[in-house]
Order: sequence, then C-alpha cells, then structure tokens
Amino acid sequence: HYPSASLIMTHRRLDEVLPSSIRLGLVFGSIYFESDKDDADIDRQMLIERRSRATDVQINRIVQFHRSNPKVPIFDVQYEDLVSKPIETVRRIYHQLGLPWSEGFEQAMLVWLRDNPQGKQGRNTYTLDEFGLSRDVIEQKYQEYYRMFLNDRKPL
Repeated sequence: HYPSASLIMTHRRLDEVLPSSIRLGLVFGSIYFESDKDDADIDRQMLIERRSRATDVQINRIVQFHRSNPKVPIFDVQYEDLVSKPIETVRRIYHQLGLPWSEGFEQAMLVWLRDNPQGKQGRNTYTLDEFGLSRDVIEQKYQEYYRMFLNDRKPL
C-alpha cells in the first residue's frame, strides 16, 4: 500500500526480550486475578505461557516477512547498537534511507539523550530463571532469528 515506505526493524537478544515481555504481561494481567487465591500460580503460569506463545508468533512473523519480501527496503538495527552508539546508529539509518542530516539535528539528539537517560523512569528487574526459561533453550528455539538478525550473537 505504501511503495515508497522503508521499514526500520530493531532486533534485541531474546534472552532479554522474553523475560521483559513476560514481566509486562504479568503486570497487566495481575489486575484480573488475586495473588492470595489458591490458584494464583496457575494464573501466573498461564500468563507466562501466553506471553511466550505471543513471542513465538512475533518472531516467526518477522522471519517469514523478511524471507517473503526480499525487495522491501528494511533497515535492521541492533538494539544494542542503538543503546550503545545512538548517534552513529541513527546516522547510518539516515544515510541508508537518503535522509538529510544536520548538525542541528545531531545536537537535538544529544540534548534529548542527555535529558532522557535509560532508566530515567526507574528500572524493572527480572531474570530468566524466575520464568522457567534458559538461555540455551532460547538460543536453540530461535536459532534462525539469531542467525538472520543478530549475526550469530549468542546470549552471554
């Protein structure tokens, strides 16, 4: 529908994505069940399984979309690069898409980054273990995603 559109797709290690997604699902889902009920663990496990299945669908669709649309201009960005080298990463995006870059734009980004550091609103902590996940299983299950988008970057 949009022949001149370009896509920017960020990719992040799934051993970070999955527990984050599950934590978010638990926060949202917790309003529907009481933690002091006898079956609260069942509700919690159901939410963990649903978020895991949703991630499966999302990852499979990303892989399939890339495979099925080789002519669609997609600029894949490593989340790690965006966080560690934001200016350089955005500069590469602009260059790839043929967008103008200016010193004023870069300065505005630097100001925004200074005023909005990661964690400004607090940090949410979670681990793979608390959700019954392991890096090895994630790496094996999503090996195609890792190979296609994370350049075989394995979880540390």
